[in-house]
Amino acid sequence: MQRKLAIGIDIGSDVTQVSYLIDGMTEPDTLEEMIPTTLKRTEDGTWDVSKEGIEQAAQFIVDCLTYIKELTCLEEIDSLCITYKKPQKEFIRGVEEMLFLAGIQREKIYFESHEESAVHFALSQENTLWQREVIFFELSKEGFSYRSMRAQRAGRKTKIFMEEKDCSAIVNLSLLETEEGKKQADKDFLTLLGSLFGKRIINAVYLIGEGFFKENWAVASLRYICNGRRAFKGLNLYTKGACYKAYDRIEKKVFPNFLLLCSGRLKVNIGVKILQKGTEYIIFLAKAGKRWYEETKEIECIVDDAKEAEFVIAPAYEVPEWTEKISLQELPYRENKMTRIRIELELLDENTARIICMDLGFGKFVKESKIKITKEILLEKIEEVEEKEQGGEEESR
Repeated sequence: MQRKLAIGIDIGSDVTQVSYLIDGMTEPDTLEEMIPTTLKRTEDGTWDVSKEGIEQAAQFIVDCLTYIKELTCLEEIDSLCITYKKPQKEFIRGVEEMLFLAGIQREKIYFESHEESAVHFALSQENTLWQREVIFFELSKEGFSYRSMRAQRAGRKTKIFMEEKDCSAIVNLSLLETEEGKKQADKDFLTLLGSLFGKRIINAVYLIGEGFFKENWAVASLRYICNGRRAFKGLNLYTKGACYKAYDRIEKKVFPNFLLLCSGRLKVNIGVKILQKGTEYIIFLAKAGKRWYEETKEIECIVDDAKEAEFVIAPAYEVPEWTEKISLQELPYRENKMTRIRIELELLDENTARIICMDLGFGKFVKESKIKITKEILLEKIEEVEEKEQGGEEESR
């Protein structure tokens, strides 16, 4: 029986880590090698998406794979998940194509954000560690961040909500360079913990990044965290989370049961209203929980005395849906039901959609005008969901 090999690669700003999981292993194994990240960056800090930058990135990933002694050729990879801070559509498409040319099948290549990898790591642990709420703190050269992950049962699936806050103004690595700074950082972190945690039931706290592996500065803070909660420190959470995701893409046992609403995922459903035989319907062009950089769709409709196209934005959060309208007045005037249009949807990022309505004429009877009506729609009218106090006792460490 052929073994199944899943690999997770975390491309960090300074170093890259590799984990792998083979049938029979209880958890991913992370390679000891901390590989220096040599990818080209642009001035704004994102990865270079030029032809040269893409080729370099793909070769870098292939070179990282050579560190896995159990891997003798790229064709042996059953699933590969590459994680980094914030996915870029052009980077993903370019690198995916280059990896395919190198010998890895497209359907075996997957990209995700660090936030998605954190979720996949948490959900791969025993359910007592994520049933209510999970907290992630990350302290690195890029800053200090806080993430909260909450699970909510919704029909057959469990919704996973993520909230993120930048706390770099409170604690940063430079503070830890002096004894006085460490004491101040501990004090400020403790104050932050008190304001964030309150009476919430938190199953687990994960401390990520080099800042938590320096000298033991967070003395009082860690004491507070571990009071009734389970806490973990690690440098390889993202690469392991990516590896868990890669393996689950083979088995399809765990993650299909969850709807992820986090960075890298669409948080709303996008539909267009249509009228068919006197009854109004909504055709969904994109759905919440999908990776925004993979969502594109087009449909064709016949205009029936319509002056505008109406789109429904339905958040997966507990907030009301709203509508966005696109005027069709620019289209040539024709008799009723003699105009066919193509509606195209493209996600520019997880919070912005571009919709194009294009005149197709009407077959051999009416020539198309090639008029395109374009509108960008913001999808971030999502208000914070008020958190309800939850009763019961906190889990003790």
